[in-house]
Formats: sequence, C-alpha cells, structure tokens
Amino acid sequence: MNIFSKDIERAPTRKEAEEAVALLQKWAAHATDAEKADLDPRIAAFDGAAAADYPQFSRVYPEGFTVDADYKAGLPDLQNGPSSLIRGAHEQI
Repeated sequence: MNIFSKDIERAPTRKEAEEAVALLQKWAAHATDAEKADLDPRIAAFDGAAAADYPQFSRVYPEGFTVDADYKAGLPDLQNGPSSLIRGAHEQI
C-alpha cells in the first residue's frame, strides 16, 4: 500500500530553507571548484570564495546616468574577449 503525504505540493518553510543553505555551505566548504561548477556555478557563493569577485547587481538605475568613454572602455568585451570572462555552465545553446 502506498501512502502519500498531503503536503507534497506545499512551499518550503523559512526554517527548511535555512537548513538547506546550511547544508550547502557545509558541502561547499569541502567540495572542489569542479564539483561546485558541476552541480551549479552559483554554489561557489555559498563558501564565500567567489562572492567577493562577482559583481553585485542592482535593479535600480541611477537617474541622470550617461555612458561616457571611460565607462564604456571599462566594460568587458564578452563577444571578442577571452572566454575566461564568461561565467556559467559549459553548455551548447
């Protein structure tokens, strides 16, 4: 006889999410960079190793911002630059 839980479709609780983060942090502390990248590149942020060098993005656009030559020159060239600037899974699109 099979018994199914009635709450199988429920959303995880905050406590469960905190426990999951703690488990990922514990695993990431002992995993190699290759293991982390194989599971999910975002896992690198769980041990703090890649968090410092990865830019923090914001959805707030500053009023009055204009692109000048210095700003433009400082942007990475992902199309023509080295592949090391491209982050993400090595998957064919």
